Amino acid sequence: MASKETVRDCFKMLDTNWPPKEAHTEETYELYWRCLGDIPDGILEAATVHCVTTKTFWPRVAELRKAAFDIMCDRAGQLTAGEAWALVARVARMPRRWGYAGHRFKRPPLPEAIQKALDAIGGWRRLGDSDHYAADRARFLEAYGAFVKRDAETRQMLPEVRELAKALRWTDRNWRGEMIHRMINLGSVWRGLCGMSSRREFFRHWSIYWGWTRFWLHLWTPIWHEGRGPYVSMGLGCLAVMRGY
Repeated sequence: MASKETVRDCFKMLDTNWPPKEAHTEETYELYWRCLGDIPDGILEAATVHCVTTKTFWPRVAELRKAAFDIMCDRAGQLTAGEAWALVARVARMPRRWGYAGHRFKRPPLPEAIQKALDAIGGWRRLGDSDHYAADRARFLEAYGAFVKRDAETRQMLPEVRELAKALRWTDRNWRGEMIHRMINLGSVWRGLCGMSSRREFFRHWSIYWGWTRFWLHLWTPIWHEGRGPYVSMGLGCLAVMRGY
């Protein structure tokens, strides 16, 4: 993953192309490192070069993350919506199963995003029974674009933000009529405990709130809790117990 030295090297490249009016502060370096630290060194450097050659202003964190994940996900080689529909139309002309010279074959699977878009408009059966080619194509293009956009936005999220968003979704468990949601990352909890300056620090910053609450359990260490220990939050129905900042 990207080190602070790599972030500083990227700043040097950017400063060469866009000479700054004043020196960057340590807070600026820290912010870029925290938001780009999950990207491999080589990818971040390539993303910086890409921004230098395609941008006219100093790239912000979001622009560098987008450039990095476009490189990692090979967005340049990703099918456009029109190409995806052409693939669906070509595969649709194939029989579902056929045999030749003693060998049996079946229709090849579609890429995940294309299959999701096809399922969203009714799947192969709905497409085969339809006589409205233009309408089916328009609905597929819309669905495919939405899935690709959502996938790109999810990939560009920081790991901590992605895990938190996943944990906040309602699960299908039900207890006493209340939905239970949880996020437990024991690896990050151990990292947070090891990073604390003193074990006694763990017993600070606790809060208890009385009143009817949902049922949940969160155990993890956000990257912005560096040196402060893990984050703990639990709802027990009649009270909530939390450790955080």
